[in-house]
Amino acid sequence: VTSSNVEPERPKWRVPHTYVLIFLFIIVAAIATYFVPAGAYDRVKDAHTGRMLVNPASFHYIKAAHIHFFDVFMAVPKGIKETSTIMAFLFIIGGAFSVIEKTGMLEAGVFRAVKYFQGREKLLIPASMLLFFVGGFCFGMAEETIIFVPIGVAIARSLGYDNIVGTAMISTGAAAGFSSGILNPFSVGVAHSIAELPMFSGIELRIVVYVFVLGSAILYTMWYASRVKKDLTKSYMYDLLDKNDEGKEADMSSIPEFTTRHKLVLLAVIACFGTIIYSIIYKNWGMAEMAGMFLLMGILTGLVGGLNGNDIASEFVRGAKALTFGALLVGLARAITIVLTDAKVIDTIVYGMAQLLSG
Repeated sequence: VTSSNVEPERPKWRVPHTYVLIFLFIIVAAIATYFVPAGAYDRVKDAHTGRMLVNPASFHYIKAAHIHFFDVFMAVPKGIKETSTIMAFLFIIGGAFSVIEKTGMLEAGVFRAVKYFQGREKLLIPASMLLFFVGGFCFGMAEETIIFVPIGVAIARSLGYDNIVGTAMISTGAAAGFSSGILNPFSVGVAHSIAELPMFSGIELRIVVYVFVLGSAILYTMWYASRVKKDLTKSYMYDLLDKNDEGKEADMSSIPEFTTRHKLVLLAVIACFGTIIYSIIYKNWGMAEMAGMFLLMGILTGLVGGLNGNDIASEFVRGAKALTFGALLVGLARAITIVLTDAKVIDTIVYGMAQLLSG
């Protein structure tokens, strides 16, 4: 028997698919309804916000309402129905940013900005990280930074740094922006909608978090870069470095030009984001209104970016498809809540957790 005919040994156990795990949680929740007593808090309407709030001193036990076999399966479409606005928001925002990416504005703009700071060593690291930080906190830039890493590494090596510095200049800034999430529609926007909080409320706290997260990331990266610059052997990847790259000028010939169309796309994005921010603060916009503006943003940027209707539609579908996994996950996760709510045990669970913390 040749080695090509020998099948590789499969691992005995693998982590189940995310959807499988969620469905298992739905089943566990359904079973728990037979053991957890039903209970309820009284709800009162807040006169200022119009939201239904819980009276924490009103918990009482009520008649049980068990979940049956078919209810487990019905919880999934119910969950998708209840989260349809969030799912539509994710599909639309994914499609809109796919159209923006297709115009080439992001790639050309970022490369031009990095090139501008190429000869300014002391400004290069903080400026690059700040640039990607804005992308992270505004529109959830994360894996999109991968295409910029090679040029970041090339510039870092030309200045006497290592590949880690070049990668950190690009990816760490975006990660800091995403995690602080000042206006991140994917994380904060969706979470606030699920929690029924005012959209992007608490922005002041996230701005404070941003100062510390980005500040510490920049300081640490600059400290490490300075350390490597003085003595390359201090690099964590010294043995893997190509010593011929050190001091070699980065090849910027393939960087796309930032054209007038790209500038118009950028202006359209800024105008739409400005409208969203203003309307959230002063007009109490929710997720549906934001989704409509992102849809307008996608169409507008596509048109000024030189795309025709078919191109815009194709890119929109591609972007929406990329978020299908996450969008369906929101609906599936809501099914757990539906099972616990329909069985009237969710308040009992909350009450039990509150008692544990009451001291």
